[in-house]
Amino acid sequence: MGRCMVAAPGIIPTRSKTQAEEWSLVLLSQGIESVIERDEEGGRGWGVQVDPAQFSTSVRILRQYISENKTVPREQEQTRRLIFDWGNSWFFVLLVVMFVLNATRAAGLREFGVMDRASFLAGEWWRPFTAILLHNDAAHLIANVVIGAIFLALAGGIFGTMRAFCLSFAGGVIANVTKCFLYANPPPSLGASGMVMAAVGLLTASAMIDREVQDSRQSALRGCAAGTLLLVLLGFDPHPQTDVLAHVIGFFAGFWLGAASLLVGGRFARKAERA
Repeated sequence: MGRCMVAAPGIIPTRSKTQAEEWSLVLLSQGIESVIERDEEGGRGWGVQVDPAQFSTSVRILRQYISENKTVPREQEQTRRLIFDWGNSWFFVLLVVMFVLNATRAAGLREFGVMDRASFLAGEWWRPFTAILLHNDAAHLIANVVIGAIFLALAGGIFGTMRAFCLSFAGGVIANVTKCFLYANPPPSLGASGMVMAAVGLLTASAMIDREVQDSRQSALRGCAAGTLLLVLLGFDPHPQTDVLAHVIGFFAGFWLGAASLLVGGRFARKAERA
């Protein structure tokens, strides 16, 4: 019932007995006594009867009460619209093109772009970046393209196309660089797995820091659990060539980059609102 409608002098009709009891308490809190009445003729309607002299005041109070307590159903409050942003699809096309070029061995891309610790420390700074574009085999490429396209599209729907790409790519670069200082002599590595896991980290950060959801604590716990599960399922592949460390570092790099982006963006938004 969106408004108070008058059925008879001094009686404010309600949808149910429960609503009549609620409105009666509201009026009582404002010092207006009332009686809950039932429609004896129809046998179905309920209403709140007040002193006719206080009728207009009672209606005004109840209208204000209804207006101030209009809430979105809880299920709708906690439901986030799932948006896929395919603006970064070009990147996965680029990965396929690079794989084909590398397979021809015409341009020597692997030797030039693979993440090699000694070469990187010797001054070849581009290797953490170019290694993301190269893949060992078709299975490695397909896994990263399919999974990466989904998670980067989801991250793009939350962070925006370019911001999601830059943060995810930065997470992959951080994973490549960090391994150089954790391992004394790591084997040369390549692939976009660290970047893909960084996109998962972005989604985890968004789920945990989203301030639009009322029950923020439970939302954060669910986001943490979902992100951890994805990290385990996707990052701890038992295949011997799987770079688990790159996956873990990429995930946490993406998480912290995403968290910082959300917190800083929220701070600027609040300043803009105050201005």
